[in-house]
Amino acid sequence: MQERHNSIYHTQQYPPSPLEAELIRRIKTDLKTAPPVNKTEEALYDAVEKLLKKYKTRITDSAKQTILYHIKASVLGWGKLEPLREDEDIEDISCVGWEYPLYIYHRTLRDVETDIRFDSAEELDHTVALFAQKAGKQISLANPILDATLEDGSRIQLTFKNVVSPRGSTFTIRKFRKTPYSVIDLIKNHTFTVEEMVFLWFAVEYNRSILIIGGTASGKTTTLNAITQFIPPLAKIVTLEDTGELMLCHGNWQPSVVPPASESITLFDLVTASMRQRPEYLIVGEVRGKETTAMFQAINTGHTSFSTFHAGDFRNAVNRLENPPLNIPQSMIESLDIVLSQKRFIKGEEQIRRCTEILEIIGQNETNTVFSYREGEDTAVFSGLSQTCADICSRTGMNEEALRQEAERRKAFLLSLLEADITDFREVAAAINAYRRSDEEEGD
Repeated sequence: MQERHNSIYHTQQYPPSPLEAELIRRIKTDLKTAPPVNKTEEALYDAVEKLLKKYKTRITDSAKQTILYHIKASVLGWGKLEPLREDEDIEDISCVGWEYPLYIYHRTLRDVETDIRFDSAEELDHTVALFAQKAGKQISLANPILDATLEDGSRIQLTFKNVVSPRGSTFTIRKFRKTPYSVIDLIKNHTFTVEEMVFLWFAVEYNRSILIIGGTASGKTTTLNAITQFIPPLAKIVTLEDTGELMLCHGNWQPSVVPPASESITLFDLVTASMRQRPEYLIVGEVRGKETTAMFQAINTGHTSFSTFHAGDFRNAVNRLENPPLNIPQSMIESLDIVLSQKRFIKGEEQIRRCTEILEIIGQNETNTVFSYREGEDTAVFSGLSQTCADICSRTGMNEEALRQEAERRKAFLLSLLEADITDFREVAAAINAYRRSDEEEGD
């Protein structure tokens, strides 16, 4: 539950009474010595019920519900941050010190102050240590900075005490969306036009390697995950990530994630090992280090690869790739087929994300912009030229008119899903696969 009054996000957490607070304290202490065997909500509630009977303290049903809520939030959730965890419209949660309120970035409310505060520096230090523990890591005075992933996939960055921050411990949480965006969601949100999405459908289906670039929170991973819906259902897919964010609907999908507590296994190791797994589609969540070279080597040897890369635009991306510390040779960069650029804008009171350019790499120092975004009109414009489409015609024997007709059919199909408000990730994937099967049957 939440409300917004005078730019304050109110969480309505129902604070416990003194008696309830004392029982919560005792239960937490006893659970440390005898935790439930299975860390499930049902097992936790059973353990709490047994402890309440053991204490022989009479409480009302309302008091019991309050106790159960706070115990669940502490053991299985995010403690006093639990209401923020439950709100799927919150993207970021920031704590800049115990004397300050928590701040959030909300999809509709934008930057908002919350009514959540820590009562002391010690309470915040304890919370930071617990978050590190939940992520399977440790934070200390000797190692006061930590980047980690929580159980639900949310990313968290922690600093401990005042070693690096004069205000004491801090944290930032980038929340993980439980249900990934589908390609229809991205059309509905106007991140892409339906024509752009049809083009990407062809590009994915016909094994074009794609690099998605953009700044922080521009929606790169969201787009990467969405376009996997265009991968044929039986294709072998290997995904490689530092933190597990990708969610695919394919059965023949082998996900690999760098172990949270490992210092010996890196993303570079996973990319290198994946070459022996014979993937038809190699997807690297984000490239930024040695793994970048390994991925470009994979593209050079014929593997279709998708990934994201932090860069403002294509020129900036090439500069970062060619220069230290990455040092990717120009000949390797030219093996990439498509670079897709995304940006986050503030339009009035609304935050929007848009694909600003879809560009093809044709050869040495030669590119072709297929789609470009016009901010004033808030739409994308097709240049009329595409090397990808020309290559598909050459590969399949289709002429330009036949390919154009198929593009119109796919456009009408995606629009029909949009008009029917079919946006669920799995439903959209199933519909695309059904379209593919009907197309193959017509071909037979």
